[in-house]
Amino acid sequence: MSTSPAASFPDSSDSPVHGVPAFSKRSEHSSPAPARKSHTTAADRRLIVYADKRVLAQAAAQRTVLTILDILDARPAPQRVDVGLTGGSDAVAALALMAENPLIDAIDWSRVHVWWGDERFVAPDSADRNAVQARTGPLDSLVRRGLLPQSNIHEMPA
Repeated sequence: MSTSPAASFPDSSDSPVHGVPAFSKRSEHSSPAPARKSHTTAADRRLIVYADKRVLAQAAAQRTVLTILDILDARPAPQRVDVGLTGGSDAVAALALMAENPLIDAIDWSRVHVWWGDERFVAPDSADRNAVQARTGPLDSLVRRGLLPQSNIHEMPA
């Protein structure tokens, strides 16, 4: 009986990227892959390298939407999900792609709270603020559509 291939993490000396574990297929003689856990710990994390910024933004958007849905499904209402945002072009691109995702309407946004993990020390209305960049597109769109309550968006003070 053969086993299906699964990623393993040999030492990083086999990797084409210094310090990043190389991926390889398990042989038929390898022990079976461990069962998938329902939660993630720091020890379970792995580095995924995407081809370019566009693919990174698409992957981040899709993973975020699916993770929010999974967490909301696993937690009975009124428990909520807290999402931490950062600024920058990659994060803004991922947010824009999230807003275009058809699964966005399946999320109970009344149970989602949005926070910033960092912010620039600039005027509250500056285009350089992470919150302004996120609000001028995806977040304000969710608020206008009545999906995300304004009170669930928590900006850092300027």
